[in-house]
Amino acid sequence: MYSVRVMFRIFCFAAGWQGGAINPVGMVNSRLIPVAYERTVNIPSKRQSILRLMMVVLVVGLATAVVGAYAAYTLFQQIHVKKFEQDAMERFEAVKNGVKQCLDVMEDLSGFFAATRQVDRQQFALYVRPVLSRQRGFHALTWNLRVAGDQRGAFEQETAREFPGFRITERHAQGQMVPAQDRDEYIVVYYLEPFAGNEKAFGFDVRSDPQRLEAFERARDSGKTTLTPRILLVQETGELYGMLLVHPVYASGNTVQTIEERRSHLQGFIVGVIRFGDLVESAIAGLSKRGVSFWLHDLSAAHGETLLYHHVSRQRDADKEHDPSSFPANELFSVTSSFTVLDQQWQLTAVHHHDSSPGEQYVFFGIAVVPVTILIFTGLLLMFFMRVLHNEKDRMRWEATLMASEEQKRIIIEKAPFGIVVADGDGRIREFNSASERLFGYDKPEIIGKNLTELVPPALRDAHSAGFKSYLETGNKRILGLPPFEMEAVGKDGKIFPIRLAVDRVSMGSDFSFLGVIIDMTEEKRLLSELIRSEKMAALGNMVAGVAHEINTPLGVGITAASELADRIHAFETLLQREGISEEELAEHLSLSSRLLAMIQNNLDRAAELVRSFKSVSVIQSGDIVQTFQVKECVESAVTTLRRTIRNTRLAVVVECPADLEMQGYPNALFQIVTNLLSNSYMHGYAPDAAGQITMTFSKVKGFLHFYYDDDGVGMPDDVIKHIFEPFFLARPNRGGMGLGLHAVYNLVTHAMGGSISCSSSVGQGLQFLIRIPLGQPGA
Repeated sequence: MYSVRVMFRIFCFAAGWQGGAINPVGMVNSRLIPVAYERTVNIPSKRQSILRLMMVVLVVGLATAVVGAYAAYTLFQQIHVKKFEQDAMERFEAVKNGVKQCLDVMEDLSGFFAATRQVDRQQFALYVRPVLSRQRGFHALTWNLRVAGDQRGAFEQETAREFPGFRITERHAQGQMVPAQDRDEYIVVYYLEPFAGNEKAFGFDVRSDPQRLEAFERARDSGKTTLTPRILLVQETGELYGMLLVHPVYASGNTVQTIEERRSHLQGFIVGVIRFGDLVESAIAGLSKRGVSFWLHDLSAAHGETLLYHHVSRQRDADKEHDPSSFPANELFSVTSSFTVLDQQWQLTAVHHHDSSPGEQYVFFGIAVVPVTILIFTGLLLMFFMRVLHNEKDRMRWEATLMASEEQKRIIIEKAPFGIVVADGDGRIREFNSASERLFGYDKPEIIGKNLTELVPPALRDAHSAGFKSYLETGNKRILGLPPFEMEAVGKDGKIFPIRLAVDRVSMGSDFSFLGVIIDMTEEKRLLSELIRSEKMAALGNMVAGVAHEINTPLGVGITAASELADRIHAFETLLQREGISEEELAEHLSLSSRLLAMIQNNLDRAAELVRSFKSVSVIQSGDIVQTFQVKECVESAVTTLRRTIRNTRLAVVVECPADLEMQGYPNALFQIVTNLLSNSYMHGYAPDAAGQITMTFSKVKGFLHFYYDDDGVGMPDDVIKHIFEPFFLARPNRGGMGLGLHAVYNLVTHAMGGSISCSSSVGQGLQFLIRIPLGQPGA
């Protein structure tokens, strides 16, 4: 029922806003209708009011839609025309700039020829190629050499040495290139870049083409850059027009003030070959596509030959005549701009078609969206009216659903296997499920309303109250929203037990509550304690068994040898008392006794060495004192000591350590760490004749010595890595050792030097250790 009223209020406010601009009565009615509805929902006059309101909204909305559609259409058209004019001017300026850049290149080339007395083909190519890569408007750049008629044969023979088959050519009437006719003078395309794709133009005589010749003669006599009318380039086969920018070059050191002097000292022409398509498309390449078609005309050309290039934006217009006048006037609007290129007058005409304008789609959308919106509101109003007729039935159904939902939530909370406690903003308990009752020993009625501190051990209550107060005053969270954490709780009987707790804030409108989920960890802690105790006992048993096994062997051999020696001495004494002995028997007895004594001595030494090894893995030697020492010097000493062992192998040891890196600690401990790691790699990481490299890298990082150890040996699987630091564990028993080396390293790093060590490896990828040791005094 409440949701129905809220919907009705919202809709009436929206309807009043739409009708209020024209009919203030509509706004008043929209504010009064909810009140009347709440009092007399079933009165028939209320239905009539709703229908009248619907009619008002519909009429006003349709009127607004018509006015808005017209205004949107006008606005979109104005915006679109302005945008088109801006796009058109951008294209005009881009084309003009493209032409200007081409003229600038011609000026630069003329300066290059003026500064260089004799430009050869290689120099021309080196200068021109970067220009062509930057200026896409040029199709090619050429040097056209002036050749006298009586020098033609010698010129063709000389050029044919570099380009076999070279001839001075001209275009045949059918468009084919043929040897040029005899003339008094030729203007030959001699240097050409790029050469690929323009081979037909190489050797072409410009004097064979009257259109080209007129521009060349004007350039020769004026000494300035000239421009040909539109022409069909020598290398083109279709109707793709181009033009030539022509600049004369005269022999340096000669006066060229008059026409006669220019004609007599002419060397040739620098020619920029421009294909209008390349020029225009490269100029507008950086502009966004806006559906603009435009035409470029030469107004100085003869009638029928004015079109230089046309750019049609839409595919369906590509077959139309290349003239903007071919489009009906009611389908387009256009912009025209003219500019001068040397002695020619060019004109750009840009055209845009109404039916291709994206503004048309916007106008249609603007016209359609208003009535569609009105229809949607009208439909909502009708649906609401139907809802009003059935509100009572819906209310009852909603209340039944709500009650079922609340009952379901209550059952879920009560049946949850873990404790759930809900407290209000003051910390008073409002919900306490059955699992909480079993956990704390309280009945729900006796704990409801009490403060949460009843569940906190006395020693922690002050800290709990201070944290709760700090959150209410500052909003700073300490435990809210964090993953479950461990703490202690107290039951009704005063017994303190461990729990895992997760707490978060739950908002309920303007109020909020605290939700706590509690799991008893008593049994888990007991099982964990038993597991740790079992693992300790197992580790102790393994260690005792290992110690017993290692020491029992030499002691057993020593005892056996001592027993044998005692028997031999007794037998010798008996023989000596009864019969006497010969010199040979005495020598044999002494030799055997010496061997037995040596065996006893060796095994006792072995047992003593084992005892010393066991001692070294437990604590640092009492004689060692904290010293300040150079890390690199200590490490290299350890490597030198072990190098005697590995000198006959193919292993290389690389030490990367700053010379000035020093630390406070036990140098002998670091010495043993390096020695044990190298011995471990030597014994277990490589096959007997395998080559390899061991790299040890030392660096200082935020007050710690970072020691990275890396060998490229056979590596270890994961099930071996997790046992690598355990005493008497041998990864490869057949290679010898007692399994105490890495255990000693672990003890020295973690206990003696206060650092940490980690290991990573995989089969075939070597073994890596990362050791972090404080650079200061251990334990400081």
